[in-house]
Amino acid sequence: MNDIDKLIAKYENELREMTVMDDYDGGTANQLRKVIDDLRELHTTKFSKDWYEKECMEKYGRHWTTEKGGRK
Repeated sequence: MNDIDKLIAKYENELREMTVMDDYDGGTANQLRKVIDDLRELHTTKFSKDWYEKECMEKYGRHWTTEKGGRK
C-alpha cells in the first residue's frame, strides 16, 4: 500500500465515522469526498508519484534520489 492508498483509506474512514449534525459538518463531509476523489484521480494518472519516480530512475539511474536533490 503506497502513501496515496493510505491517505484514501484514512479519509474514507474519517468520512464513514463522521456524524453530520449541521451545515458545517455537511460542508466538511463534502470536502472530504472531494479530497478522496482527487486522490483517486491522482493515483490513476500518469503524473502520480510512482510514475515520477520510475521516470527519474530511468533517466538518472539508481541513485537519482540523492544525486539530483530528490527524495532521500
